[in-house]
Amino acid sequence: MNDSREARHAFIDGYIDSMVGVNTFDADSDPDASDFRPAASPAELRGLLTWDALKELVRDATGFVAAQHADLTRAAEQREWADLGHDFALSRAGHGTGFWDRGLGDVGDRLHRAAKVYSGDGLYLTGGRVHAC
Repeated sequence: MNDSREARHAFIDGYIDSMVGVNTFDADSDPDASDFRPAASPAELRGLLTWDALKELVRDATGFVAAQHADLTRAAEQREWADLGHDFALSRAGHGTGFWDRGLGDVGDRLHRAAKVYSGDGLYLTGGRVHAC
């Protein structure tokens, strides 16, 4: 993928799909169970994102791509841009896999450390909408 705008969009899409798929908890079911995943698909959850949550996800992904563009471009020689967005979601949330676990060497390690700056934020489902924490 040579077009940087197309690459950025693929990264953002992969990131959002992963965030709603693995970093969303259902506050209506059990507000104390922060690791509980709702029984909805990522596509269904994506459709429930509030405008503010979507803006925050896009802002984070866009900022990460801008700040880490050189390393992401190197990583894209081995992985698809959407997969790199997925890795950003996994690395930032500390899921035990992500950039560092993809055979990217020092580039993967640097991207993983850079993603950790964004850690701590997730999404929650309540009142039929997905909100940013």
